[in-house]
Amino acid sequence: MNKKFYEIFNYSSLIVVLGVLILMLTKAVPVEWFVYLASFAIILIIIRIFLRIKISLQTRKKTQE
Repeated sequence: MNKKFYEIFNYSSLIVVLGVLILMLTKAVPVEWFVYLASFAIILIIIRIFLRIKISLQTRKKTQE
């Protein structure tokens, strides 16, 4: 995985989570969707954290070589 892809994914996932939060706060979506939207946002954040750890480990490994 390259760092460029991670940076694009990182910022786009933050924008998506912010969009979901705004939709929920303004109640632009039905209340029944809140659980699904919140679950999607949490999963996206977990993937983001996992990728951050993976990129950090790859970078550290390259600098040690």
